[in-house]
Amino acid sequence: MSAKPDDTIPPAGAPKGDHKADASTGPVTEAAVADLINRVEAMFREGLKALGAQSKPLIDNAEDQLEAAQKAVSDQVRNRPLTATAMALGVGVVIGLLLSSGRRR
Repeated sequence: MSAKPDDTIPPAGAPKGDHKADASTGPVTEAAVADLINRVEAMFREGLKALGAQSKPLIDNAEDQLEAAQKAVSDQVRNRPLTATAMALGVGVVIGLLLSSGRRR
């Protein structure tokens, strides 16, 4: 990291990418740092809002698929209770074997 860091912060109206020091910007002040923090915070909030808007349809779709899967499982359990019980017992045995083999080591 041989590059010398800038000792100034661009003013609020500066174009994006214009981060070079020049005589008109002056030294870093608390007000400039606070302004930069506020701008970054505003950008972050805008990004979160956009992410929320984009993810809403995905979440709704996932909820619909989960409800459909839950209904299908419930229907299968009602239609074949013995098969469902045997499968649950088998899954329990497998999980028990996996957990008990980890304790033996």
